[in-house]
Amino acid sequence: MLSMAPSGDCFAGGGGDGQFYFFKTAEFRNAPGPASTYHIPEGHGAVYGVAVAEDGSSYAGTMNVVDAGAVYLVNPTSAVGTLIKKFDTAKNPNCVTINSGAGLMAVADGHPDGHKGNFYLYENIDTTPQQKWGFETPNMSWPIAISGNGKTVVGGCDYPGNVYYFSA
Repeated sequence: MLSMAPSGDCFAGGGGDGQFYFFKTAEFRNAPGPASTYHIPEGHGAVYGVAVAEDGSSYAGTMNVVDAGAVYLVNPTSAVGTLIKKFDTAKNPNCVTINSGAGLMAVADGHPDGHKGNFYLYENIDTTPQQKWGFETPNMSWPIAISGNGKTVVGGCDYPGNVYYFSA
């Protein structure tokens, strides 16, 4: 999984063995490799969901933890990223997105098919991150997106292909 800032200045990538990476595009062109790496302490699997803040101030990665999971919001100012906050999810997380201008991060979770999922919205990700709201879906949830102005969130669910629209 990859996520690039709209400016193209930075991007994040998911890796194996509980690691995910932050790249600065200008540096990557001259010396390929991450500017910052974060290893999830309890993670030994692949990081499937990643997101990068538009301003490069943070990046996030998701990890499955048995039937649940977590999202790790990280500060990339050093070669070894610094954990800002860990957010637990009720099910395996499938997607994460960040809108740093609005101070928001959104997550979709759920697995396996036929089981409930959730959408989560977190606020103040640049200062004191906390969950703003959660919404349970009748089946696993996959994509989630935050509008550019930070006022709305949309998410998709496998029941039977529903799309949900929320006020942030």
